[in-house]
Amino acid sequence: MKRSSSLPAEEKVHFPIPAIQEFCRRYPVRERSAFGPVLYPNSYLKQVGEPQAQADIAECMTQAKTYVKSNPEAKVAGSTAVGAGAGAAVGGAMGSITGHLGTGAAIGAVGGAVAGVIRGTSRASQPSPVFKDFVNRCLREKGYEPIGWE
Repeated sequence: MKRSSSLPAEEKVHFPIPAIQEFCRRYPVRERSAFGPVLYPNSYLKQVGEPQAQADIAECMTQAKTYVKSNPEAKVAGSTAVGAGAGAAVGGAMGSITGHLGTGAAIGAVGGAVAGVIRGTSRASQPSPVFKDFVNRCLREKGYEPIGWE
């Protein structure tokens, strides 16, 4: 049975790159600038006040950036590769059902890669456990009691 479509021939089959570009334009990945340690309101924090505590947090984070080496690009690249591989596998499986194995795999790979970039960028913008431990120790040495990060 032949299906009819009201779409022009050039719009019946297309690669989703414009849709992906539009999605990325509308929903850019932004770094969370407010991500940092949460301090327990102990007597030291009450004594020095919030402005001094924020200055001390900034100082500890600067020290951590100096001493803790990280490679956020590797996180993004790894997540992109995993996403592309998983997307190609799922797309290929779906494409084999519809008789378009190659197209399905290609579309799946692109979609998976985009998802991988978004996930990797999000993860790369968050401090590593070592970075957090460094900042927490620095703050404890100053008299604060870090209780978590958000």
